[in-house]
Amino acid sequence: MKRLITTCFVLFAVAACSESEQVTAPGDDGNDGNDTQGITIDNLVGSWTASSHMFTNNSDAGETYDLMFIFGPVDDEWDAQLTLVGSTLTSRPVEASRSVRNWTVTLEGNVLTLTDTDASFDFTLSDAAEVSATEVVVFVRQ
Repeated sequence: MKRLITTCFVLFAVAACSESEQVTAPGDDGNDGNDTQGITIDNLVGSWTASSHMFTNNSDAGETYDLMFIFGPVDDEWDAQLTLVGSTLTSRPVEASRSVRNWTVTLEGNVLTLTDTDASFDFTLSDAAEVSATEVVVFVRQ
């Protein structure tokens, strides 16, 4: 469940920052020509709405959950350092209890997709052990 909360607010943290507050990797201004997908921090600034938050079991691709429709909105707030290098968005939470997350970012028009193939999720929704999963969150620019 922490991954759900983390995911939803990684992007909102980026979108809510003013340009001067945004963090990039040392020596990477986001415009150095090394960005293979042409995505920069500036491309992420704005208002975004999550339209899908899907987990797929890595051992059984037929087992999926779209958390946007199961649980609805989640309210959580936390601080993290975000870096965007190439097509990888990394979130390093200030809180020690939250894990570092690495997302592959794709941006097609006004649709932003974050993918983490190294996620985990309790597909039973019963506090059972989490299993290896791929997490995909889709946002639409408002």
